[in-house]
Amino acid sequence: MLYSDPMADQSPDWWPYAAEFPHWEVWRDVDRLSHARLCGVSPPIMVRGEDAVDLRDQVRAVILTRPDLTEPGSG
Repeated sequence: MLYSDPMADQSPDWWPYAAEFPHWEVWRDVDRLSHARLCGVSPPIMVRGEDAVDLRDQVRAVILTRPDLTEPGSG
C-alpha cells in the first residue's frame, strides 16, 4: 500500500492563502491548473485557476456571490 501525504496534494503556491480560506481543499491536477473545492457542501462548489492568484480570485468570487457557502455544511 502506498502512503499518500495529504499535504503533497496541496499546491505549494497556494500556501500563502490557505489560512484565508481554511475550508477549501486545493490541488494541482494533470492539466497543470490549480483546483479548489469547498469542503462539506452539496452540491460541490469547485473552481480552477492558472495559478494561485487566479485561484484565489475565483474562490473570492464564489464567496462574494454565495456568502452562505463560506462555512462547511451551510449549503
